[in-house]
Amino acid sequence: MDCVSPILDIATRLWNCTTNHTAYISHLQDNLHSLRDAKRELENISKDIETRVELAEQQYLVRTNQVKGWLENTQLIVKEANDILQEGDQEIQKKCFGSCCPRNCCYSYKLGKEAIKKTDAVKELIKKGHFDVVADSLRRPIVDERPVEKTVGMDSIFGEIPVDMLSNKDSEERAIEIFHALKNKKFALLLDDLWERIDLLTMGISIDHSRTGSKIIFTTRKEDVCSQMEAHRRFRVERLTSEAALDLFRLKVGENILNSHHEIPKLAEIAARECNGLPITIITVARAMANWRTPEEWQREIQVLQRYRLEIPGMEDLVFHKLKFSFDSLGDDTLKTCFLYCSIFPEDHNIIKDELIELWIGEGFLDKFYNIYDARNHGEYIIGRLKLACLLETGPYRNIIKMHDVIHDMALKLASETKNMILVQECGGGLRLLRQKEVRRMSLWSPGVEFFNETLACPCLSTFLVKDAKLKRIPNTFFRYMFSLSVLDLSYNKDLMRLPVELGELINLHYLNLSYTNIDVLPSAVMNLTQLRILLLDETKNLKGMSRTLISRLQSLQVFSRILSSTKIRNYDESSSDEELLEVLHYDQSSGNTELLEGHYDQPCNDVELLEGLEFLKHITDISITLSTFRSVHKFKSSHKLQCCIKRLTIMCTEMVSLDISSSAMRRMENLHTLSICDCHILREVKICLEDDHERMQGVLVPKCFRNLGYLRIENCLVKDLTWLIYAPTIQYLWVDNCPELEEIISNDLGSSEIEENIELFSKLESVNLVSLPSLKGICRGAMPFPSLQNLEVMDCTSLRKIPFDSSSAKKSLNAIKGSKTWWDALEWDDEATMNVFASKFIESEFQLFKPTSSALPSTYTKQLQRIKRSSCNGGLQMVILASQSATFW
Repeated sequence: MDCVSPILDIATRLWNCTTNHTAYISHLQDNLHSLRDAKRELENISKDIETRVELAEQQYLVRTNQVKGWLENTQLIVKEANDILQEGDQEIQKKCFGSCCPRNCCYSYKLGKEAIKKTDAVKELIKKGHFDVVADSLRRPIVDERPVEKTVGMDSIFGEIPVDMLSNKDSEERAIEIFHALKNKKFALLLDDLWERIDLLTMGISIDHSRTGSKIIFTTRKEDVCSQMEAHRRFRVERLTSEAALDLFRLKVGENILNSHHEIPKLAEIAARECNGLPITIITVARAMANWRTPEEWQREIQVLQRYRLEIPGMEDLVFHKLKFSFDSLGDDTLKTCFLYCSIFPEDHNIIKDELIELWIGEGFLDKFYNIYDARNHGEYIIGRLKLACLLETGPYRNIIKMHDVIHDMALKLASETKNMILVQECGGGLRLLRQKEVRRMSLWSPGVEFFNETLACPCLSTFLVKDAKLKRIPNTFFRYMFSLSVLDLSYNKDLMRLPVELGELINLHYLNLSYTNIDVLPSAVMNLTQLRILLLDETKNLKGMSRTLISRLQSLQVFSRILSSTKIRNYDESSSDEELLEVLHYDQSSGNTELLEGHYDQPCNDVELLEGLEFLKHITDISITLSTFRSVHKFKSSHKLQCCIKRLTIMCTEMVSLDISSSAMRRMENLHTLSICDCHILREVKICLEDDHERMQGVLVPKCFRNLGYLRIENCLVKDLTWLIYAPTIQYLWVDNCPELEEIISNDLGSSEIEENIELFSKLESVNLVSLPSLKGICRGAMPFPSLQNLEVMDCTSLRKIPFDSSSAKKSLNAIKGSKTWWDALEWDDEATMNVFASKFIESEFQLFKPTSSALPSTYTKQLQRIKRSSCNGGLQMVILASQSATFW
């Protein structure tokens, strides 16, 4: 028995082997049928995919690498399958013994085995052949192919080159022939819609046309293409004016349609206005409107244009796809994400750049930058790239950007197509969303939003903006199901006074903006927001309880801002009565005195505790704050960390007589961008203290201490000069208002030779506003170049008789000098030529128009103040000094 078992095992194995081999031979025909069926199915799927790819490539899309590889594998395996089928059919025809036995068993065995393996491979390819996307990464052609048309002059030029010489040569040889044909010719080459640089030399076109006078003209939607093509001159095609837009609209609609009913011309004006000056939109909409002849039809289409612009015939194909080329050419995913995010703002909204960048940081788009200032710089770079791609545009001020309505629609559409993302905005009334549970980002901007009466169940919601509304109350349970919320912006809801306690349960919150609300307390549970990176509390004048403990618990905080200004003056406009303004100023009409009391401003609860809490934070790098007490200023001067982190600083301390700043403190404040010294009613001087012998020997040449200070506002102080500005060479905006004892900006004690040696002094200055400075006699000694100055406004500076200009000052930059005609006529000039140079720049004005920031006092306040001055018995304002404490800082 011991020898039987091995024998049986060997026999079994031989039988199995024989059975498998004979199956390959006996079932060859069935195996070939299976392979043929599988191959046919694969070919049908391949044809469908190729059709989809061809349609996509007509839209300048590129097939994905996955699809490309699949199609290549399909071609290869179909060829191999055909070879097996052909050989198999031939082998079956060669059977002997009545077609029962193959003539060559070994070969039949091999074919049968290959047929089964190939069938399995084909089925595997079929499984992988189900693609949701077959093409992406929009590929814009460098130049569009145009129909061949007769062109004046070109026949004679290219007639010199035999056709066979061009057709029988490679591209390099053809370029040489074209070069020789054009080198002595004067021609104009038009290249329309470039999307990247093209090498003209490889086409046989010389780029040196100084001798022949030839011109090369190209159009592009990407400004960086102009640089890549080394364009000598650039012309930005701006939006059409209202009149030009209407003319183009009427031309494309046609007079017969416009004359078909007397109401249609007026409706045409409305429709043209909705296109917002974009020519391609005007043409597309006009062609669509040309199909309608009755006012009712036009009104219906205008409603569609206002609400669902992309539903207008031709808008998606002719406008959307063309604009999408700019989006797809961005390439970088972060650029695309940041662009799409801009659609969270309403149409035609003035987007503040700093606010947008902070939102990007809060969203985590710029997380690869550990340093907050590097993240801000990259945010500026992204905005620049989007502007170069014509996806964003410059707003009315340099810190404002805008998005064209049509591009906004495109961004919304693209964002809504992104997986699990829906954007809701400009929503009035209640929040009734059909797909509420899928919402990821939501923004509400309607004044109709006053109350939230129910809990909002949006577990996927990551961004929630309710801005510029009239929100008064938020239920305690409102945020209960917002588990993923990372960005919350409730700013500019001036009626909002309380926050729900459950705000502290938003443990994933990174960004919280409560600026310009009337909240009086932060819930203690806010200290649970340990992931919070950005906390903005500007103009929260009623807020109390900013304790050291609460702030210090926010261990992830990187950005903190709480800038305050006068509560009451901000709200006064030209219609306010003198009595209302006098009530604010505590004006005693019987004596003619105005008391500017310390209690006039709503002070923070405890500045010092807040500073101590911020100082404790490990990751804090960006602080904007108002110092309103002597103790808080003293705390700030003793903290090197706070000085290193300060970005915007407002000092509103009524207790200071002197402000001394050391050169080392200035160097530590290298991130300081905005400095406001306001309502320091007894402040008489600001001095810079040089700390070592080397600095004192070098004098004014050494400290370029305020390295990034761009905006300076001095208001309601008693300073006599601002000579310390020689240490702030990067100043861009200077605003000086209501300093009755100011006599000079740069003191005459600083000689003209010293000023000349400081070649950077005022080199970046763009805008100067001098308002209500009755004692001001001069800006500085001698003329200065002011190479960047764009606007100068002088109002109620009756003693200023000379401005430091010569004929070359601000020669290429100056846009306007504004002031009263009386002041202008009284100015003294070194020579008549200089006066004539600037006479064309003068614009008569009674009010300041170039306000650097919204935090400056409105012109109407200054106007009313002048009215009060004129009506007072003394003809001027006198301040009652309530404190006389000197302060030396840093």
